[in-house]
Amino acid sequence: MDERLNCVGALAVELRPGTTAQATVLGQDDAGELAGLMARDLTKFASRASELDLAVIAGLFDPVELLRPGYRLHAELSRLLALAPGRGQPRIVAFGAQAGELPESLRPDPQHGDGAFRLVPWLLRGERSLIAEVGGQLEEVLIETGMAGADTALLAQEKFGAVVEHARYLTVHDLAAMTAMQYEHAGLGPLWPLIEAALLRPNDEIWLDAPPDHLTQAATEIS
Repeated sequence: MDERLNCVGALAVELRPGTTAQATVLGQDDAGELAGLMARDLTKFASRASELDLAVIAGLFDPVELLRPGYRLHAELSRLLALAPGRGQPRIVAFGAQAGELPESLRPDPQHGDGAFRLVPWLLRGERSLIAEVGGQLEEVLIETGMAGADTALLAQEKFGAVVEHARYLTVHDLAAMTAMQYEHAGLGPLWPLIEAALLRPNDEIWLDAPPDHLTQAATEIS
C-alpha cells in the first residue's frame, strides 16, 4: 500500500488592480527555474520540506479552479507526480508549457483569467509522518509569514509579464479560509457551509435555512 501523502497549496500572486498578466503559463525552462525558487522558499518555512517531492504547475489560476470538490487540480498534479521518473530521492517536478500549451488537465481556464488574485499550484508529497510534520508547520506559519522570496516574486513578474504587488504562499486550507471571509464580507456567509461541505465532506447532505430564501436542501456535488 502506498503510504505517501500530499500537502497542497499555491503561490498567490497578487497583481496590480486593473492589470492582467501577459502570459498565463510558463515554458518548461522557466517553470523549472520558478519551481526551484519555490522549493527553496518552502524550505525556509519548514526545513524538512527539502526531503519531500515538490510538484508545481507553472500557470496562473483563479481560486475557483483550485477550490473544487476533491481538489481536482491538485489530485491530477499528484497523479502525474506519481508517474514521473526518479522516485526514491526528493524531486522537483515542474509542469510547464510544451509548444505553448500545458496538458489539458493542467491548463488554466481562460473564463477565469481576469482576476487580480492568481495562484500557482504546488504539492509536496512524501511519507505519512514527514508530511504530517511539514504540513503542520506550513499550516501554522504560511498565513501570517508566508511571503515569497524577493527573487521569486521578481521572476514571476518577469516571466508572466505581470505587475506583481505581493507574492505569498498559502495552503489550500488558508485559501479556503480567506474565501470564506470574502463570502462573509459580501453578505454570502450562509452559502459557505455548502461549499465547505463540497470540498471536505462531499457525501454529506446540507440544509440551508437563511433569509430571505426558503429552506433549501442542497447536494454538495458542486462543479
